[in-house]
Amino acid sequence: AMMVCAKLNDSILEPVTRMAKTMQHVSMTREYDLTVEKRHNDEIGVLIDGFNTMLAQINKHDEELSIYRDHLEDLVATRTNELKAANEQLLHEIVERQDAQKRLVHAQKMEAIGTLAGGVAHDLNNILSGVVTYPDLLLHTLAEDSPMRRPIETIRTSGRKAAAIVQDLLTLARRGVPVEEK
Repeated sequence: AMMVCAKLNDSILEPVTRMAKTMQHVSMTREYDLTVEKRHNDEIGVLIDGFNTMLAQINKHDEELSIYRDHLEDLVATRTNELKAANEQLLHEIVERQDAQKRLVHAQKMEAIGTLAGGVAHDLNNILSGVVTYPDLLLHTLAEDSPMRRPIETIRTSGRKAAAIVQDLLTLARRGVPVEEK
């Protein structure tokens, strides 16, 4: 009986125990490259072959997954860098557009000011035309010693100064901004 027990222990219990210990070790460490030693070509040997084959396949899949994970990490890093570059480009374009928009608003303001200044200048020119031309006509008809001569000359001088200011306003209005003539 002891010999049968020793034989059963050697052929059944000991290989199953080795397989169970290997299974526990693999479960805890995830080392799939281990194998269980096969001593006999019986049913237990076939079971050990199947277990070793299963571990080999799991190890192969684990290595493939590791390679694929590394590849994915490289792809993610590459894509992240591409997105960062695109984001920087987009931010640069946003800043450029904001600057262009500011310049456009400024140009529109200047155009509005120029249009306003041109309109005011033309209206003032129409009003001043009488103040500038009539004193000359009056001075031609007045005697040199007339007491009205001096006030009319003052009106003429003031009208010419006002006309010069209006001309400066027109020059400002036309500086790069088209002004409609009335």
